[in-house]
Amino acid sequence: MKSEKFEYMCKCMIDSFLKIAKEMADLKFNLNNNLDPVFNIKKTAIIVGIVGANPGRIQLETNETMSQTIAEKMNGETLNNPLEVYFSLAEFANIFSGNGLTVINNQFPGSQLRLTPPSIFVGESLELTTPNIEHAKSVLFDGEDLLRIDIGFKGE
Repeated sequence: MKSEKFEYMCKCMIDSFLKIAKEMADLKFNLNNNLDPVFNIKKTAIIVGIVGANPGRIQLETNETMSQTIAEKMNGETLNNPLEVYFSLAEFANIFSGNGLTVINNQFPGSQLRLTPPSIFVGESLELTTPNIEHAKSVLFDGEDLLRIDIGFKGE
């Protein structure tokens, strides 16, 4: 894939994340790839697959505290059931990914990119990767905690 197109697609996804985090959870993040998130603790990873001319995936990785914060701010209440937190994060990832893909599809109409249902992984020292795709990791910081978004696409 041409680097300009890949960079544009990644920027669309990060911009969408920032927009949806503010709108749905009243959270403001700053991009800071100089920070290194420590994820050798329990974390949640949400993977949203992408199909179409440039298949790929969006992978959102958070620690337990950030997962709880996003989910509770989205829902406007305390969530005591971990499944509610995971489902809320999956919905959050689905919404920001869909928003980003809409922008990409408008710019590249032939892409016809669509989302697949999110997958949820929870574990300690969890490391997930998708081989054979060009990807970029971005670290976002809300002033208290970090999260990582790994965006990957392949194709022309």
